[in-house]
Order: sequence, then C-alpha cells, then structure tokens
Amino acid sequence: MRIASIMFSTAVALVAASIAIVPGTLVADSVRCDLSDYKAAPGLTAGLEQDLLAVSWNGQAGSELRARYAIDGGQPIVRDFSIRKTGGQWSVLGRDLTPEYRVTTGVRRMTEQQAQPLRDAGVELTPAVIEKNRWYAFWDAPLVMPDGPEMAAVQAQRRGQTAPPAARVLGGPRSPADIRHANASFHATSCSVKTDGATIEVAFPGLSMGIFSGTLRFTAYRGANLLRMDAVASTNEPWVAYKYEAGLKGLSTDLTPRVTWHDTGGHVQHNAFGGVNNETIVPVKAAGRVVVAEGKAGSIAAFPPPHTFFFTREVDTNLGYVWYRKDAADRFGIGIRQADREENPQYVENFALFNAPPGTKQRMGVYFLANAAAAEPTRDAVLAYTHGDTFKVVPGYKTMVNHFHLRFTERVRASGSFDTPMQDLAAMKALGLNIVGLSDFHGDMHPNDPGPLRFKDTKDYAERNRARTSAATTTSCSPRTCTGPKCARPVSRSRRRIRSTARRTTPAAPTMCRRCSTPKTATGITRIRAPRAQPVIPI
Repeated sequence: MRIASIMFSTAVALVAASIAIVPGTLVADSVRCDLSDYKAAPGLTAGLEQDLLAVSWNGQAGSELRARYAIDGGQPIVRDFSIRKTGGQWSVLGRDLTPEYRVTTGVRRMTEQQAQPLRDAGVELTPAVIEKNRWYAFWDAPLVMPDGPEMAAVQAQRRGQTAPPAARVLGGPRSPADIRHANASFHATSCSVKTDGATIEVAFPGLSMGIFSGTLRFTAYRGANLLRMDAVASTNEPWVAYKYEAGLKGLSTDLTPRVTWHDTGGHVQHNAFGGVNNETIVPVKAAGRVVVAEGKAGSIAAFPPPHTFFFTREVDTNLGYVWYRKDAADRFGIGIRQADREENPQYVENFALFNAPPGTKQRMGVYFLANAAAAEPTRDAVLAYTHGDTFKVVPGYKTMVNHFHLRFTERVRASGSFDTPMQDLAAMKALGLNIVGLSDFHGDMHPNDPGPLRFKDTKDYAERNRARTSAATTTSCSPRTCTGPKCARPVSRSRRRIRSTARRTTPAAPTMCRRCSTPKTATGITRIRAPRAQPVIPI
C-alpha cells in the first residue's frame, strides 16, 4: 500500500508539474495532448481517459459516435471507433486502426496546349512566363513516359504519319527519375485538440512522406456520422505534381466480416476475405465511389472528398477510387486512391494530377462514415451528401453543364434518323441536367469549310433539336467557353444555374471575346461565325 501510494503521489506531482509548465496541456502515460484550443460544447467533447484521448460527438438520427486515439511507438492509432444510440451501449466497429498514406510524385511541365495560344497572342515564352503558366497544365501526364507501355496504343494510332508527332510538353522529355513513390511514416510524441465551430480536430505532428512532411489530422463533425482523416503536408521542392492513396488498416473480420460496394452497373458486390492475403491494394470501380465494411453491430464506409479529390480530365470515367486489402486471416484495410493514368489510349497524355507549389499545405483527405446499420443504409447515408450523384432541382432555375465534345450531329447523321436517342444525353438528363453546352463542330464534321458545308452541319443540328424539343436552341461564346481558333484553354465542366424566366433586354453594342475576337453582346448572346458555333442542347 505504501509503495502504491508513493507511485500515485509521484504521478500526480508529475502531472501537476507538467500542467504548470505548459498551460492547457495534460499528460496521461503515452498520450500528451495540448487542449488550449479546445472548448467543451454540447454534443462535441474531448478528454483524456488513462492513456487515451477520447473524442465523442452527436451524429445523425439520435446516434452518438466516439473515436479514441493513442500513440504507439510514434504511430497514431485509432484505438477504437464506436457508435451507439444516445444513452445506449457502445458498439465497437473497429479496434487498433492504423492510418496509412502513399504518395506518388512527378514533375509539372508547361504544355504546348498552353504555349501555342500565348505565341499566337504575341507573348514571348520567357522563363518567367513558363514558370507562371506551368501550374495551369491540362494536357499534362507527369507519370506517363514517352516510351512507356501506356503510349504503345498512341504510337500505333500515329503510324503512317509523315512527320513525327510534336512534343506535348516544353523542355526535355520525361524521365523515370521524375517519378517517386513514398509511404507515410509517423513520429508523433504528442497531439493537439482544437474546437472550430461544430467541428473538433485532433492533430498528430511528425508525419513524413517522401518529399512531404506535416501533420496527421482527424476531424469530427457534430450532427454528422463523419470522421475525416487528412495528411496536412507540404514540400519545398519545385514543380511537384502528385496523387495519393489513404485509408485505415487493422479492421477485424470478427467485427466487420466483409466489404461491399455497387459496381458501375448498379449491382451489389462483396468480398468476405477468403483465400490468400492481398499483396497490394485491390482497386474497386464502385458506383458512387463508396466501399463499406459491414458487420452485425454496424458498418463503416470509406469515400473520397466529393469535389476536391478530382483534378480536371478530358474524359469522365470511373478509374476505381476506393480499395480494400486483406492483410491477414482476420485483418484488412479500406480506403481511397487515384489511378496512375487514363485507361482510354486516346487520353493517356491527359492526366495532370494535383499541384503542390512549394510551401503550400496539401490536404490529402479521406472520409469515413459510421452507422449502426447494414451496408446498404450506410451507403445511402454517404450518397445523401451528393444527392445520389444527381443535381438537385432548384425551383425557377435550369441546370446547365458545359463543354462536352459529343460529336452530336455527326452521330445523329450516322444513325440514319434525327429521332435516334443519344445514350450519353439520356444519362445526363437522368442526373438532373437540363441543358448541355456542346463543344461540337470542333474537329468533327467540316472544321475548315468556309461556310456551305458548315451551314448544313448547323442546320442538321437545329433540326435534330426541333425534332425532340420545342425549347429554343442557342449558341454561346465567352472567354471561358468559346471554341474559336484562339480559345484553346481547357475549361472545367462546371454546373451552372440559369434563370428560366425570360426577360426583355435592350441589345447592347457588340463587344469582342478577349481570347478569340468573336463578336458578342453584353447580354451574353453571341453572334459568331457558323464554322465556330457552340451549340447548347435543352434535354
């Protein structure tokens, strides 16, 4: 008893001393956390429990969630991730979960697709101009080598050309030495807790990942069953383009014995982890970009950030954004990932990755959603954040998406009937889109015709629309969307809300598109030459 009393008194004295030295800091065995930025709030709390930092928050539909953190040899650990109905017993969905990150980096280069419009505008490509514009690359693929296997199909398409193809990037050719891979390692000795409105953040410094270094951060959201994990990291190297993979490993088949997802056809698929271990992650082309670990007490879903995870691409296909991996007979991991390249040979040179300018904080995020239910309700809870990957109706507005090369008129002619439904337009309509801004008449049909053939092209386009809708078909041009000869810069396929109520306007004096010198009016209605019309389809 005397020895225990002395040890207890000594421990109390050490804790008191540490509090006196560092205000707002508590020590509990291996966990040392700075709580100076933490403010207790109803439904959003943090506190030390022996050698653990426990964070709990109110979720949705009367649920309460808890994540308890520890540090094991410098490695941050989610000691348990649990859920319960308010006031009920905790159901553990995962124990001893280890964060993992991998990053692949390449070198950002300026492309000819950017350079030629500048030359046409009389801009000299000085080193300063190149350094400024190389961050805006679109037709760039830092992980694709000129002599790599992915270029074989491209070279086959170019056979028979009388002249070798021009290089797409400025400077010397890419080299395998440009590409580096790194797994994250952790050297945490402490953590910090911060309250920010309805969120609470737990940060573990000491993350190292190749040329990146920074902090591992978890964020919980009051009112949501979400837990976000970020590698908040930066690099001091120049011209870094990168992609990342992230996830949690250590999930137990005793608690969540299988993973499920919907394939791109909408069919439910699952894996119950029979057979041998996986040597690498298993990429999954899941509809909605969601994979769910399912158990009797509940489920955990993993999915990427809905918007910031996707860099601009020429073609929108599912490349497999989630993964699972069997690590042992009773252990597995789940997470998110980006592919190394496009699968369509036509676009392998267009896969730009993320930019990482020196000193900027990159937030490499992944979301986890816990639910005291089976996989399907859990997946539905995830898709609620993206409205099931559809555009929600806004009364009084139409939803428009812009800049698609559909070869619309060419395909309708080839079908033999102006009444032939176009599958891609039907799919867009099912997503809640009302108007599609085409970038047809770009390279298809008769791009170099001075007028007669091109006017017939646009006439057939108008007839096709008249056959299926009574809405007016317009053409439009702007500095961001014009397909004129000077307008080669790519645009993002952003959604627009357009007022459906017509209003009378007074025509203004014509102005000029700043990039292609196409006449337009101040009302946004464009008067453009027939060879460069950009149609808009009401669907």
